Amino acid sequence: MKNCLFPYLIQSADINYKTALNHCTNNHIDSGSCLWYHGIWQYLRLFNLVSSPSWHHRFYLKNLCKHKKNQSANVLISGMADYSMYAYVLMSARKYSCKCNITAIDLCKTPLINAQWYADN
Repeated sequence: MKNCLFPYLIQSADINYKTALNHCTNNHIDSGSCLWYHGIWQYLRLFNLVSSPSWHHRFYLKNLCKHKKNQSANVLISGMADYSMYAYVLMSARKYSCKCNITAIDLCKTPLINAQWYADN
């Protein structure tokens, strides 16, 4: 399946790594830093080595926001590795003319900054 986010993925890999260098901190998984995770995530996605919403492209575009066609939806994205789930919610909302109020939360600032980068581009 063609990854519709691939151009953003190429562009964001280095940006995300630099963001991770500055913003990754300790968490419940690693008392040192989550840089090892967030710093390389986009590179792993480029080689299709980790699961991401793009593996389920048709499902997400078909089902996110479908039940709210021409209405509003409140969407919570909890625990983001990057901007990809945010992107799929936006794509689906456009497809079904749904207005979404999206709230994203994570233990680390890196994926939130990454999602903001995607929103700005």
